[in-house]
Amino acid sequence: MENNFKKERDRLGISQEKIAEVCDVTRQAIYRWEKGSSIPFDKLAKLVSLGFDIQFIVTGVPSSNLNQVQDRPMPAEDSLDARVSKFNETQQDIIKMMVREMEQAAEREKLAKDLARQAMENGKKP
Repeated sequence: MENNFKKERDRLGISQEKIAEVCDVTRQAIYRWEKGSSIPFDKLAKLVSLGFDIQFIVTGVPSSNLNQVQDRPMPAEDSLDARVSKFNETQQDIIKMMVREMEQAAEREKLAKDLARQAMENGKKP
């Protein structure tokens, strides 16, 4: 997982400082994630909000429903089916569930930000 997290951060062009700020952790925590430490589940949702492909971080296979997949070439032997098939059925289900939950959390966070921005524009407190 360590290289995939760093690859995603590099692909997105996001600094460790920015990720630390959004995830409410230290820059040292981000460094540890890049070196293979586990990323807490609640922080994964924050990473999704920054555009991180959680499926890629966990499995090394880009998510097929993200626009940025086109920016990352994927050899045929690294197809999603080939990589995910190496996991047992339960692990596959967990990965799919995590990706769905992260995408939903990112959507909720975006909606909340949009509503807060609209309220501020209308002179109301969120």
